[in-house]
Amino acid sequence: SILDAAGKYVPGLQDERVLLQGVVDCAIIEPDGITIVDFKTDRVKADGGEQVLADRHGDQLRLYAKAVEQLTEKPVTRLLLYSFALGKTVEVAL
Repeated sequence: SILDAAGKYVPGLQDERVLLQGVVDCAIIEPDGITIVDFKTDRVKADGGEQVLADRHGDQLRLYAKAVEQLTEKPVTRLLLYSFALGKTVEVAL
């Protein structure tokens, strides 16, 4: 869970806060930081599917990173999506 500025999600609510909740599928704690992995079942095509997933779920993973960093006081160094449809991992920009 993380408390965030509501204006990021709903125009006109700049002075409000919103509670966002989610569950991190996998967090790998390493000496230099944390890697977050989220598993996705979205049906995407092999051609362009990686970018579709990154665009669709990037904000979610970045919010997970923010929450995990606050909880652990360790940096999140990588964000990954594992696509069951593509059978591979897609890296998401921090």
